Amino acid sequence: MIILNGINNKLETISNLFDGKEIRSIWDSEKEEYYFSVVDVINALTGSSDARKYWSVLKLRLKKEGSELTTFCSQLKLKAKDGKFYNTDVLDTKGIVSEYKKLKGIRKESLRDNMTDIEVALTNIGEIATRDIAREEHPKGLKENLNVAKRGGGVAKGAKDLYEKETKKSAISQSNSLYYEYVDENIK
Repeated sequence: MIILNGINNKLETISNLFDGKEIRSIWDSEKEEYYFSVVDVINALTGSSDARKYWSVLKLRLKKEGSELTTFCSQLKLKAKDGKFYNTDVLDTKGIVSEYKKLKGIRKESLRDNMTDIEVALTNIGEIATRDIAREEHPKGLKENLNVAKRGGGVAKGAKDLYEKETKKSAISQSNSLYYEYVDENIK
């Protein structure tokens, strides 16, 4: 455990997610959130020989296109290969599922724990299809991996559409299965 900016943080390195490539991460105990090095994720996904330059060019392109991804980027000190700590662009996992969490009325709870059976099944179908396509095709780089992820998601969408057609009801529910209810903490 280390203290950065007065907050207890736990530095970790995740290996074996992408063929053994390391992704530096840090746990912010105050926010109860993991942050991951953007450069490490890019390196793992693209295999780029210069992931820092790749990220720099990508950030400029994203800003020009009006993407909000860079808005969600923070900088935290992470340990580099030379053993020193440097400010590093990091992203948390919130931006990925925040819209769906809002629909479910949950905050920090696990999204999967609050899904209905059909939502979990459709998520599993998408993940399994993506994994199986990737195992068969061995995609390289960000574009090929994004293509595989979109196709895996398309399999889940096809299953969702068929489910909704046959049952005449939505596969996506606003209810959360753990039935959390929040009250305004400012009310006295």
